[in-house]
Amino acid sequence: MVGLGRAGGVAAAWRSAMVVRGLLAGLMALLVATAGSAVADPVGVPPSGEGGKVTVWGEYQEGQTNVPASLDGKTVTAIAGGYLHSLALTDDGKVTAWGSSGANVPASLDGKTVTAIAAGGHNGLAVTSDGKVTAWGSNDSGQATVPGSLDGKTVTAIAAGFFHSLALTDDGKVTAWGEYQEGQTNVPASLDGKTVTAIAAGDLHSLALTSDGKVTAWGHNVEGETDVPASLDGKTVTAIAAGGRYSLALTSDGKVTAWGRYFYYGGFDLPNVPPASLNGKTVIAIAAGDLHSLALTDDGEVTAWGDNQIGQTNVPASLVGKTVTAIAAGGYHSLAIVAVNTPPVITGQPKDLTVNSGQDATFTAAASGRPAPTVQWQRRSGDNAAWADISGATTNSYTLSKATSADNGSQFRAIFSNPAGKTATQSATLTVNTLPVITGQPKDQTVNPGQDPKFTAAASGRPAPTVQWQRRSGDNAAWADIPGATTNSYTLSKATSADNGSQFRAVFTNPAGTATTQTATLTVNTPPVVVEQPKDQTVSRGEDATFTAGASGKPTPTVQWQRRSGDNAAWANIPGATKNAYTLTKATRADNRSQYRAVFTNPAGTATTQTATLTVTWHRPHHHWPHHHHR
Repeated sequence: MVGLGRAGGVAAAWRSAMVVRGLLAGLMALLVATAGSAVADPVGVPPSGEGGKVTVWGEYQEGQTNVPASLDGKTVTAIAGGYLHSLALTDDGKVTAWGSSGANVPASLDGKTVTAIAAGGHNGLAVTSDGKVTAWGSNDSGQATVPGSLDGKTVTAIAAGFFHSLALTDDGKVTAWGEYQEGQTNVPASLDGKTVTAIAAGDLHSLALTSDGKVTAWGHNVEGETDVPASLDGKTVTAIAAGGRYSLALTSDGKVTAWGRYFYYGGFDLPNVPPASLNGKTVIAIAAGDLHSLALTDDGEVTAWGDNQIGQTNVPASLVGKTVTAIAAGGYHSLAIVAVNTPPVITGQPKDLTVNSGQDATFTAAASGRPAPTVQWQRRSGDNAAWADISGATTNSYTLSKATSADNGSQFRAIFSNPAGKTATQSATLTVNTLPVITGQPKDQTVNPGQDPKFTAAASGRPAPTVQWQRRSGDNAAWADIPGATTNSYTLSKATSADNGSQFRAVFTNPAGTATTQTATLTVNTPPVVVEQPKDQTVSRGEDATFTAGASGKPTPTVQWQRRSGDNAAWANIPGATKNAYTLTKATRADNRSQYRAVFTNPAGTATTQTATLTVTWHRPHHHWPHHHHR
């Protein structure tokens, strides 16, 4: 926002005259809003919020382009250009000034935190963190006398013209003070009931932006500087700037609109005609000097146009390739905040990941730095392997699709790079879970009552699977977990006949899934029990004698018939007599009174039948005695 100067604060008569530079002074006054309630983008403050270093070009005779060494190593967060002086606000809330009058920052700001600055013709303004305005420098029109009407109010934005000042309070109201002859301090009634979000002060006129994105202008209008153009109807204005005899507005589509003009001998480009070079670009900030204008585009580049007799529109080559975050315009000089390149700093480390086979694994990392660093993900197979770039992995997140067991143990990291340096994240390791695979099946078991059958199973998998043994009573019964049976071996204590036919299996589980063994069946042997006893037999000599016996048992017992010659004789196995029936063929007198029994045997024991006795009968020969006759 630029104002038109006057020597010694004299007459308004020549304010409308055509004058050459040297006869009439110029200035820049700019709006800088606090971080509070103003929603419009303020001039001289980085829309991105990113500060940096100050670059100044153009008129230098009063030292206004000589950035003081005291700013070295500091981060500037706002800039302002006056007629022949410059201001900078650093991130510690301190104001630095250089150039001619207006550069003397008052001691009353010592110990206070400044949140906004503005530079007028030969004066300066500052807002402190308590919402109060401090003014200093030239006060010939009362522009440095803060009105008492601001007492008890919180100021959120300020603007300085050549001879007047503006303040915006947190209730969206504008207060103006200083020279009033052109009506520049007469805040229009049309703003009543509206919320102002930004203000700007030119030489002899003022601008306000309301919350509906509309511009109101008042004050000197010989050059049309307060005739807001109809071309802004239906558009939303996001920023305003006021020059010597012209005004600028930035709309939400990133386009600049200008109106008014500055009549001046010399044939230079008018500062209120944006250059064609801005076509197709998105402007994010504007600034207006006395006879020149500036625009900042979203690629961080500065475009300048208008009067260039002092080099104020010669954007310095030192800005090429740099990112400018804010602009301001003084009387015949220009200012910019240049982001300082800083090496990448890791702000988000990738984390170790565990996924199941077939799942995607996504690693994420983040880094700060100026300019924003690029990223390249790398991979290696293990701690001692070489890192290799992953083709196409150049965003903050990298996803490995459908991880397999071959990816297990792989390591990943992101390399962030910018012109200031290169930084690597820590390594993140990928663990790929694999399904359990049965490597040892349980086997059928056969035991005698009272014995302890043991079932064993095994499975591989990552992570090592847990195991749960299950049991059911038969093929069609439901499986049930066996409490506490959670190791690779399960032992059933002291099996009984009731356990016979029971089935057992192991279920192996890990995060990737479940695998179940085949079924193992338990057979519990039962000892033989005689169910049919052999009976005594009586046969005639020469006849066959058959003895029969039977026994139950599991497994079916074998049988061995035995014989002895009498009660006290020893039992002896009968060769080949291994069936439930034993037949003695053609019994003889020698077989008479012989005894027989069957011995049944299986793995569970032995059972012996009772004794059966064989009786062999025979007939004596019939003797014929001589017949005696009695006499």
